[in-house]
Parts: sequence; structure tokens; C-alpha cells
Amino acid sequence: TTNPNLIVRILQKSRLILSKQNHSMHHNMPFECNYCITTGWLNPLFTKINFWRNLERVITKLTDAIPRTDDIGIKAARLVAEQTRVI
Repeated sequence: TTNPNLIVRILQKSRLILSKQNHSMHHNMPFECNYCITTGWLNPLFTKINFWRNLERVITKLTDAIPRTDDIGIKAARLVAEQTRVI
């Protein structure tokens, strides 16, 4: 939301929940990090060990689903998946 209520702003300022800026990072290319959108505390670790990319590879291998087709479209998702070697 563009204008969160007071409680949300307090929680964001105290770093108990993720700020809008940090949340928006996972909506940017190459769409491979910052998936922990509640608190974000594990994002640095998961990025360092490529947790999400590896999970996407497993899911794609098992289901043939291409990550992020629902939010960036099939063509863009296929391009990202090819560049990051998910497919």
C-alpha cells in the first residue's frame, strides 16, 4: 500500500516487519532475491546460499513450471529463467 496505517509504519520503523523499500526489491530484475517479505531477516542468508534460485530449479524440474510467469508474463519469465539457468 502507498500509505500504510500507523501500526504498520511503527512496525516497519522498528524493523519488526519489512519496509516498503525492502519489499519492493524482490520485484526488480533479476527477481532472484528478497523473497522473505514479512521481516526480511533471512534474506541475506538465503541470497548468499542461492536458496530461492535452487528451490526454483527443483520446482521447475518437478513441474515444468517457469518461475514468475504470473507477475511478469511468460516471455519475460522464460528469458529470466534462461539467463539464470533455471530452465
